[in-house]
Amino acid sequence: MVSGDFPSTLANVTSRNFSTSTIEPYERPFGDFAIWLSACIIFTFLIIGFILNLLTILVIYKYPKVRNLFVYFIFSLCISDLISAVISPLFWYRRTLGFDVWAIPGFFCKFFWAADIATSFATAMHIMTFGFLRYFSIKFPILYYRITDRNAIIGIIAIWFISISCGFIPFFIFFGARVRDRYSDSEDARWPACTINMEWYEQYTLFQKIAYPLFLYGPLVMVVLVSVMISFQVYATTQTRAAKSANETASVKRKKKDKQAVGQLILIVLSFLIGYIPFTVYEFWSVQSHPNTRYYKVLDYWMGLSEYFFIRFSECLNPIFYNLGSSKMRNCTKTYLEETFGNTEIRRRRSITAPISSRSRNNSVTIVSMFELTSIEIVTSGPENISSSIGTEFISATSNVLPNETSTSRPNRPFGNPSIWSTGVAFLLLFIIGIVLNLLTILVICKYSKLRNLFVYFIFSLCVSDLISAIISPLFWYRRTLGFDVWKLPEFFCKFYWGSEITTSFSTAIHIMIFGLLRYIVIKFPFNSQKLTTKMVKIIIGVIWFVVITCGFVPFYIFFGPRQSDDRFSIWPACTITDEWYDQYILYQKFAYPLFLCAPLLVIVVMTILISTHVCIFSKSDVSRAMSVRSYTKRQKNERNAVFQLLLIVLSFLIGYIPFIAYEFWSVEDGHPKSEEHRAKDYWFGMSEYFCLRLSECLNPIFYNIGSKKMRKYTRRYITEILGSVKHRSISISIPTRRSKV
Repeated sequence: MVSGDFPSTLANVTSRNFSTSTIEPYERPFGDFAIWLSACIIFTFLIIGFILNLLTILVIYKYPKVRNLFVYFIFSLCISDLISAVISPLFWYRRTLGFDVWAIPGFFCKFFWAADIATSFATAMHIMTFGFLRYFSIKFPILYYRITDRNAIIGIIAIWFISISCGFIPFFIFFGARVRDRYSDSEDARWPACTINMEWYEQYTLFQKIAYPLFLYGPLVMVVLVSVMISFQVYATTQTRAAKSANETASVKRKKKDKQAVGQLILIVLSFLIGYIPFTVYEFWSVQSHPNTRYYKVLDYWMGLSEYFFIRFSECLNPIFYNLGSSKMRNCTKTYLEETFGNTEIRRRRSITAPISSRSRNNSVTIVSMFELTSIEIVTSGPENISSSIGTEFISATSNVLPNETSTSRPNRPFGNPSIWSTGVAFLLLFIIGIVLNLLTILVICKYSKLRNLFVYFIFSLCVSDLISAIISPLFWYRRTLGFDVWKLPEFFCKFYWGSEITTSFSTAIHIMIFGLLRYIVIKFPFNSQKLTTKMVKIIIGVIWFVVITCGFVPFYIFFGPRQSDDRFSIWPACTITDEWYDQYILYQKFAYPLFLCAPLLVIVVMTILISTHVCIFSKSDVSRAMSVRSYTKRQKNERNAVFQLLLIVLSFLIGYIPFIAYEFWSVEDGHPKSEEHRAKDYWFGMSEYFCLRLSECLNPIFYNIGSKKMRKYTRRYITEILGSVKHRSISISIPTRRSKV
């Protein structure tokens, strides 16, 4: 909701504009590229920050054994970072679509500023207190042990009370949304619509001089000093203990613990400095008086955007640093992920080992299965015997794998939890980019009929194919990670994934092959190519989809499905070829893959070479010399653009489908060793080829626009019409109106 004094602001702007005719029109200090770039960065950080901070909160909440004074502060810090991640889309809107006109309710503007500064103050005070506690625990261990969990919780509540009272409330009052006068010499002429209300500017400046040093810069300096003091104290304590301690083991253990404490603090302080030093620099720079020129407007815009990137980046690093600095936190996080997303075997082992633990951990008993099935370490609190209930649980858990059973246990998975999350983030980014870019290209072609020609219809159909492939990509990730051993989703999803995946692969190959043939016909036989109509092209595209569905989707829907492991399929995920159709699939692969993948690939390469050769020959022929300079230049330019677009599409196709074809043939070869090394090689080969495939499908819409000036023009126009409506509204409000001379 725009501020209520919008009419008066407009009147003031307009009256000034009537009095002069020399003011240059207002132009936003950013373009569409900045909108998309900032969206990709901020929303990526939103997803990563939200997941990692929420994961840390859940781990601390679930496992009481991980909690201590420091972990309570980490828990509260994660809540602060989680809030900051949730409100980050408001910052993106404020700096892009809502830069000139804040079209959503004004409450969101006030809430964003208030919540943002409250979390900043809370983070700074949390880390300062965290550092002091670390120092007390090393310098004055007796005093430190008198601090209880209740004292820590009271301290955390006090920090949040101060942050809300001295941060949230003042900023909720100071800031608001209104149209800014872009032609004035006021400081807010270069700021977004959602910023300081100028009637509170003097109070805000005074507040900034008092509150920022007290709640941001003071804690920042204290954190650095405390870190240095802790480092010196650890060094001095280590030297003293080494000289006095008779128990070398205890001395080494204490030394290791102190170093871990210092390491964790240094990581947290490093993350804090990465985020809040740029923030501090920009806050002081932005309230200084600067000339109202485009240079300073652009500089102010990108400084404000960049410092926020640093803050969001540091808040994504925090949960990672919490785990890097604490082995106990890492173990609990790993346990939580395995219990939540692990397979049945992992949960069974955890159910045996988890109940047997204690704080003292004096002795350990290792029970090895007499049949070499598994080895389980049980840590006990003393020399007592293992309880009968645990023995019963162990017997019942292992009774299903005795030698007289015919079932065999599946080998260890060829990947770990870091692989699950790293591949998840990578495929999530490609999933979002692929959907956005392909859907954008489809909408542009649908809206602008002037853009359509024979080749654009094929590009439209290719985008539909790539969009389908992007939509089903989460099923691939699940198949290769959480569903690797046991496919817990309905069988239909496994079959549908394989059917759709091979359909889009065949479709893409045939589309690009015919695209290349048409390019060659148009360049080699320009007069005969005029007989081709859009109706004929639509029929060809319909036939392509009918062929690939019939020869791709239907067979793969039959051949593939979720299954149990045996020796033949031990290296593959649970969702793969079924036993009864394996021989038929091998026969099918020998005929269908060369016909629908390898042959189109060969034709594409040949057509590209023929087209390039023809263009070079034509440029030196007598026909080209007989043409007028203008006609020759125009035709040469069109042919070069056509060749360039085809080369880009072929390049993208080769990036994606050469690894795909190589893996498909390699994976079904006989004679592969059944070793852990080979299982890992097969797993990462399959993951890599799919990553190349998804990357190529994200590149396709970009290459369509790079290779066609007309496509770029209409894509820019469409983005401007959809996302630039606010820009046009602000320009219509702010451009000076010249009064006619009488």
